[in-house]
Amino acid sequence: AKAKLNTHGLFAQHLHGYEMNEKTLSLILRTFLKVFPDALLFSTQVNDYLLVGAKEAFNINFDAMQARFNEPQIKESLARIKITKLSTLLSTQIANNEVLHEIAKSGDINEDRFPTLEYEAPKAYFMKSTIQSLMDKDLRLNPRSNESLLIQTYLEAEQRQLNTSEFSNLNKFHQRWSPRPVSNAITLSWLNQFPSDLNALKSAWKVVEADKNVHKMKPISQTLGTTTSEDKKRLETIHNLTMKNFRNRLSPWLNNKFSDRLFLSLAPKTQWAPLDIGIQVALYEYWDTFPASQSSHIHFEAAQKLLTEFETLNPNSPAPNTQAIEKLRKLLSQKKSPTKDSAN
Repeated sequence: AKAKLNTHGLFAQHLHGYEMNEKTLSLILRTFLKVFPDALLFSTQVNDYLLVGAKEAFNINFDAMQARFNEPQIKESLARIKITKLSTLLSTQIANNEVLHEIAKSGDINEDRFPTLEYEAPKAYFMKSTIQSLMDKDLRLNPRSNESLLIQTYLEAEQRQLNTSEFSNLNKFHQRWSPRPVSNAITLSWLNQFPSDLNALKSAWKVVEADKNVHKMKPISQTLGTTTSEDKKRLETIHNLTMKNFRNRLSPWLNNKFSDRLFLSLAPKTQWAPLDIGIQVALYEYWDTFPASQSSHIHFEAAQKLLTEFETLNPNSPAPNTQAIEKLRKLLSQKKSPTKDSAN
C-alpha cells in the first residue's frame, strides 16, 4: 500500500475497540507503525477509530483543509453526520504519533509468515474484550503540556479560541458520536467560556440530568449565581428547564396545570447545595416581579429550607458563599419573605 502512495499520500485503516484486547491492539499498532511510523488516530464513533498513516511526515495545511471542507459535496456529506465546522472534524483526533508508539510498545509484528493476528483476534472476540488504553490516553481528556492535537494547532495558527457557533456544532456531533466523558467535557467547556449562552446552559443542564456529578454541576451553579432578576430570558429558561425536568421524572401525564408546589415537593435534589439554592433564589427573584403569582413564595421557602438543611447536616462546613446564597441570607436578615396573602 505504501508503495502505491504519492509523496504526501495517506493510508487509513479502520480499527475497533470492542471485541479487542490490549495485546491485540498493541500488535496492530506495532505492525502499522512499522510501515507508517508517522501516524494519527481519530475517533469515528464510540469504540470505532480511524488509524491514519503518512508516507512521509504529515504536511498539515489548514487553509487547504478549509478549502476542501467547503466543497459542496464534502460539506453535504459531513453535514449528514452533524459536522458543519472544520474545528469539529479536527476534534475527532484522540491520539498523536507519540501516544500511538506508547501503546504499541515493543514486540513482534504481524507478518504473512507469522500471522499472529489471525489467532489472537478470535480470542478477544470470544472473550468480548474491550480496550481501555485509548480512552485513558485520549488527549482530549488527558492533555499533555508538550503534545498538542490538530484542533489546538489550528486555533493557535488562527490566534483565537473556539466561538459559540463552533462549540454548538462540537456539542451536537459529540453528543451523538462520542463517549459521554468527551461530550460532557465539551458541553461544560462551552458553558465555562460562554456563560451567557442559553444553548450552552440547556446543553449543560442535560449533562447534569444524565450524570449528577458534583464537579460537573459547579459551572452551572456559577452561572446561576451571576444571574439577576433583570435577566428575564435566562430566568425563564432556568424555570422551563426545571419544570421540564420535574415533569419528565414524575409522569408523562403531568403538565403545566399542576402547581409549582407539587413539582417542588416531588422534585429530586441535585445533591449539591449551591446549585439547588441558586436555582430556587433565581426563580424566586423572577416570579417576585409578578404580584399575582404564588410561585415566588414557593421558591423562597424552598431556598430557605435547602440552606437550613445543608447547615444542619454540615454544622462545621458552611455552605459556599455564592452570590445566590448571599442574596438569600440578606433577604432572610431583612425578613423579606413574601407572604401567602400578598402573593396570591
